[in-house]
Amino acid sequence: MRSLLPLWRPSVAVLLVSAASVTAASAAPATVTATPVPVLGSGVVAMDGTNALVGAQGTGPSSHLTFFHEVGGRWLVTPHVGAPPSGPTVTIGAAVALSGSDAIVSTLNTKTNARFVYFYSLVGTTWHLVSGAHGDPNTNPASESRGFVRGHYFALSVSLNHDWAFVADPGTVGGGSVVVYHQVHGWRQVGVIADPRHVAGDAFGSSVSLNASGSAALVGALNVSAANGSPANDGVAYLLRPTRGQWKVASTLHEPSTGPDNLFGATVALSDTNVVVGAFSDAGPGQHLGNEGAVYCYRLNSSGATLTQVLHDPKEVSGDLFGASLAIRGSRVIVGATGVFRLVALRPVITGAAYLYDLTNPGVVTTVVAPTARNLGTSVAIGSRDALMLANGATATTAPFIVDARY
Repeated sequence: MRSLLPLWRPSVAVLLVSAASVTAASAAPATVTATPVPVLGSGVVAMDGTNALVGAQGTGPSSHLTFFHEVGGRWLVTPHVGAPPSGPTVTIGAAVALSGSDAIVSTLNTKTNARFVYFYSLVGTTWHLVSGAHGDPNTNPASESRGFVRGHYFALSVSLNHDWAFVADPGTVGGGSVVVYHQVHGWRQVGVIADPRHVAGDAFGSSVSLNASGSAALVGALNVSAANGSPANDGVAYLLRPTRGQWKVASTLHEPSTGPDNLFGATVALSDTNVVVGAFSDAGPGQHLGNEGAVYCYRLNSSGATLTQVLHDPKEVSGDLFGASLAIRGSRVIVGATGVFRLVALRPVITGAAYLYDLTNPGVVTTVVAPTARNLGTSVAIGSRDALMLANGATATTAPFIVDARY
């Protein structure tokens, strides 16, 4: 597998629809082949209902944003006005999130490591860039070089919902942080949430997710180790609730099957009723070498979250990286496993895979494959009816994919 240094971040490529249109497939059987669409370029993807957003992976002229809207089972490009400043070493849309008529986009200068976030607003049928760039507010952006964190990672992960926005900054001094924005007559920074443990290298903010109602948030800290240092890099996820405008930790989720380097909290997602936490480096229930992966599912309640089931890698193969990406809508979940491979002329070809679940039907799984893809599932999303996924292991212009995800 690829190195986990610096801080692991799922590479991203998306299952998206064409600039013309693509009609979703029919209801998925136990195994379904994803439908490729005309090339849009690799990147990261976000969805909310019938809207979608793709950020580019490349730099320079190849780096751009594309907004979509689903109409009658077909996805059409939505116009947008304005774009963040570009350049030969700038990636536009290194991380993206979408909620209703609001969107957030991060940019990354791959040469200077300068990172900014920008907001968009949907007016009528056109997305408009809201003026003003938001940079890293931390006064001391010195790097930490412990565990799986090396460097500074403002806006490594972003989430947006119900007039709140979380921007992760897991490499800051003191164990990482999350910068909080709120929309009241425009988007404004209203606070910074520090690592609850204040331990260098915790990577608090390795992943972030807000639910649709804005009543809960989840923050991963994949590099947290137990109090005595063993197991190391087991990871945790923090459930936060807003209290009088301030986000506070309501409970801490620990991986039930503790083990070194499981990286629980590397990916997180939540709806108004369910929480899912990925541990892509988990060894799984069998005797494996590691990096098989697992996803832990919880039910939200007034006191926190209760573990309901564990999703294990259906193939049970070391190196599958099951849980490398996650998305949830209600009880429907899509899990990316970017390391899945098949043998071609006795040589492994890493195709990747994605798996669709409905948490109300435990044990039922639909496998999504794309025979020509490389690292399918590097970025995933679920909308009202479709699931989107990227496969950016081949080139920066690899085709995205789409499947019907209704259950």
